[in-house]
Amino acid sequence: MKIRQTITLIYFKDKSGKALTLKLRSWLFNFLVMFTLCFFALSVFAIYSAYKLKKENISILTELDATDRENRNIKAAVKEAEAKKPVIDVRVKKPEVATEKPVQSISTEVQNINTGLIGIENIVAKRSNRGDALVISIDLVKAQVSTSKLSGYVFLVWKVSDKYRTLPESEEIKNGIPADFKEGDTFDIRYRKPISWKINYNGFGIQSLTVVVYALDGNILLRENITGKVLGASK
Repeated sequence: MKIRQTITLIYFKDKSGKALTLKLRSWLFNFLVMFTLCFFALSVFAIYSAYKLKKENISILTELDATDRENRNIKAAVKEAEAKKPVIDVRVKKPEVATEKPVQSISTEVQNINTGLIGIENIVAKRSNRGDALVISIDLVKAQVSTSKLSGYVFLVWKVSDKYRTLPESEEIKNGIPADFKEGDTFDIRYRKPISWKINYNGFGIQSLTVVVYALDGNILLRENITGKVLGASK
């Protein structure tokens, strides 16, 4: 004769303390216990999987956003670099001849260069009181209107007795320009900057006067022959 095993659950229905019982077969009780444990385990696993998936999605979205920002920054930098790339306009300026003093012949060796980034205005030349020196003043003017600064180096190069000289003094001069651009006077221009030089001058002998402006990387931003303007103004 097969024995049926049962499990009796005793519980209290109300406040009266009356005991009620519930009889379950052992296999049914075991099934309910296992089902409850499996359901709890599956619930925990589902919650953990959902949390992990959400965390991975957030990480992926963060990486995509960072990549998108980096791409935008790169495109903006490339666009800005292309916009700032100077267009070199090389022009040969017709020399001016001083008719009253033929010995002050103006050199045609200097080839003007103008990148359109900087220019020269208000050229003024005055003889010293003793008459043995010439004070030359100019304004360096940034061509593009913006709040950013333009920095670089500037020289005054003049030729006398077929020899080149510079201010500031340069140890070596090649093809009429200083070999080391970093020996020049430094400047930072937001709009304009006045600059002046004083050179020995007794009224004749100067063959050419040129202003040379370099960028910080050594590229020539401006090379302009000012011989006629200076000597004409100093008479």
